[in-house]
Amino acid sequence: MDSIPILSLDNIGIRVCLREGMRVKSCNGVNYWKDGLQCTLLSVSVSDNLIESPGHVYTDLDSWTMDSDSCSPNPCPDGTKCALSRSNGYVCLLYDPVPNPCEPNPCNNGGICTEITADTFSCDCDSAWTGDRCDDPVPNPCEPNPCNNAGSCTELTSDSFSCDCDPVWRGDRCDVICRDGVWPGYYVHNGVQYPWSMSIQFDANSISGGGSDSVGTFTIDGSWDPLSKDINFVKAYTSHTVSYTGQVTADVCTMYGLYQVGSTTGAFNMTICT
Repeated sequence: MDSIPILSLDNIGIRVCLREGMRVKSCNGVNYWKDGLQCTLLSVSVSDNLIESPGHVYTDLDSWTMDSDSCSPNPCPDGTKCALSRSNGYVCLLYDPVPNPCEPNPCNNGGICTEITADTFSCDCDSAWTGDRCDDPVPNPCEPNPCNNAGSCTELTSDSFSCDCDPVWRGDRCDVICRDGVWPGYYVHNGVQYPWSMSIQFDANSISGGGSDSVGTFTIDGSWDPLSKDINFVKAYTSHTVSYTGQVTADVCTMYGLYQVGSTTGAFNMTICT
């Protein structure tokens, strides 16, 4: 409906409401609230379909006439109302129109304003903005990028995301190296190569795992640096431990370096990529 409230008058009866409506040139309808004795003057378009609601009475003014006086026909311009003066004269009085909280639009960044009452409103914001007046940007969980090691971030909601990681990395934020598994290789003792394998899991800065061989069951615990690729870990049997220091290749396919058990040292090499 395109009817526009022009003026609201309180504490008057229906007859006075009709008379006031006919004294405002731009008014062609009134809405009267019987219980509150409130009269609203309207400018109504032809296409409007006005329906009476409980306690309210609507009427257009085309079917009403006013007793002859200097305000009939209305001589005053739009934006004023006619009032009788002495000796059946008249004056055109300015009036304060019904306030519209959506004029001018208080919603920023393309927000759409909806009038709730004469002094309250709500804003329907574009998807990129929020807040009472659409002036707060909706947070983007991908700014700054939470995905490490060149991972690409995809926004899921305003507070959640997913990371697409480089093949070498895994984890929610691409911060866990992804060469977990059983690492086969060899170690050298007195110039002889001996095959071995162990289960190894990489975390952001730690190494863990375990296995068993001809000596017995063992666990692995240590650390590594994803930047320098330095590696240090201990293989612990029930009776003794073996220490390892060395390097991991950039693609985290190969570990190599030196081991030490007691006074015995030697080289080791393990490659998981084939």
